[in-house]
Amino acid sequence: MAQRIETRRRQIEEILTSLGRDDLGVGEVEDLGEGRLRVTFLHGHFRHAAELDAGKLDDPQQAKAALMIAVRKLSKDIEAEHIGKAQQ
Repeated sequence: MAQRIETRRRQIEEILTSLGRDDLGVGEVEDLGEGRLRVTFLHGHFRHAAELDAGKLDDPQQAKAALMIAVRKLSKDIEAEHIGKAQQ
């Protein structure tokens, strides 16, 4: 099971890189059962956990869409911090 989780982590990292989001790290990956994963995405001091359908990771288009949705909140938090700093 640990090997399968590590394989999924590498897969998620590769997909993020293909999306141009190599600024995001992948923290903990948990198997929730029933084909669901909980993935923690990292960027500096920001952390965001999202649930993913593991089966979608096997199809390139579905994987990209699922990860874009999963990191949306984190992206907005990062953007808000950058805007706040720029306004200071």
